[in-house]
Amino acid sequence: MAPTQVARGVNDWFMAIPYEIGHRIVTKHSGFAGAEEELAELGYGSVRDLVSDEVEIDAGGFTGAAVLPSGKGLDVFFLYWRAWLEPWSDLSWVGDASYEEIGEWVVSQVRLSLQGEISGAAVEVDVCQLFRVRDGQVVVYQAYENREQALAAIESAPPE
Repeated sequence: MAPTQVARGVNDWFMAIPYEIGHRIVTKHSGFAGAEEELAELGYGSVRDLVSDEVEIDAGGFTGAAVLPSGKGLDVFFLYWRAWLEPWSDLSWVGDASYEEIGEWVVSQVRLSLQGEISGAAVEVDVCQLFRVRDGQVVVYQAYENREQALAAIESAPPE
């Protein structure tokens, strides 16, 4: 599967889950396995085939997400998404995401509409996601404020 298809598959899976269901499930569970099992029972399937067990998560390039968990593994992946969803009572995409494949990397730019859980404040934010895909699975997920930062991260990444 091409890197863009993998990145799109991950995003499509997340966005197919109604926000209130995803929010309830990720705030209820403490790890990936429990949330994955409940989502599968509800008919939403899993992203396990698209995301490596050793996925590396780093949101340090996005100011609004710099405090979110970083590290390796599916539980870190889960904790990142739980921390990202917790402060919001609603989250949706505005328009379509764009995808740009650069070798094994995929730069995806998305605009999110968010509503604060406590304040009720509505905001829109642009996020530039960076996926590194190997053997049909995401092995690195990073978040940046813009495409230029994502491209700089690709340039500075070790070839592995």
